[in-house]
Amino acid sequence: MQKTRLIAIAGNPMVAEEIFAAVKEVLGDAVEGRAAVLSAISSAAEADLFVCIASRKAEVSKKIPREKLVAIEMVPEIAFFIELAKLPAGSVVHIFNNSTGYAKSLVAYSEAVGIRHLQFKYISYDEEGEAAITASLAEAETIMGVETIVGERGVLKQKYRSHLRPGVRV
Repeated sequence: MQKTRLIAIAGNPMVAEEIFAAVKEVLGDAVEGRAAVLSAISSAAEADLFVCIASRKAEVSKKIPREKLVAIEMVPEIAFFIELAKLPAGSVVHIFNNSTGYAKSLVAYSEAVGIRHLQFKYISYDEEGEAAITASLAEAETIMGVETIVGERGVLKQKYRSHLRPGVRV
């Protein structure tokens, strides 16, 4: 049996790798492929199947035919929600992501598990100018996001570390 050629697509290469790893974990040897950013895809003929995050499906479907596209949800682990739930009522949590689409999904996931006592603000580094991003980061006391974006190897720490206020909780 021939393996399905798959490309995992995201706005950030590290997130694309994370999507590919998750799909590979589920489908195993039935698929072969790679991770890529959407701009690197020149043709839908490059793969039999493309996978993206559900919040990016509309954008990706402008380039990839819907019959070749699968959108998945990547929901944070329960420990993520437990940490959020511990924050005092009214706390402002900045969500750092490349787009507001997935950031809004994180809020929806949080609300679905009963976390409604926080205020969320978005910092979307692909959608905002540098001045707005750095101003928001300078005021943020708590920042949440996908590990591949806010972690040590992610955009937040690699590009914007100097703009984080002392003592910020990520």
